[in-house]
Amino acid sequence: PPNFPQLQQRVKNISKTLKIYDYPKMDFEIMEVRLLAGKTAEARVTWKVEARNISTLKNENISKTYLIRFARESGQWRIKALDKAE
Repeated sequence: PPNFPQLQQRVKNISKTLKIYDYPKMDFEIMEVRLLAGKTAEARVTWKVEARNISTLKNENISKTYLIRFARESGQWRIKALDKAE
């Protein structure tokens, strides 16, 4: 969607990474969900990923937490911002 900042660059980066790694396990945990004014919401989400380099078969465990802001549009919750949490 045009409202999601840097979408094209993020898609390119993800595509590049998907060619290098296999992902045998991927989980996420949603915490601290809050409804805000103006049909918006915020959630803290932690992704826990096991990534395996396709060439070396070396495994790596990655955990990243993001603060995600949503807006309700046309009856759907849509991501408006995604920032790495401190």
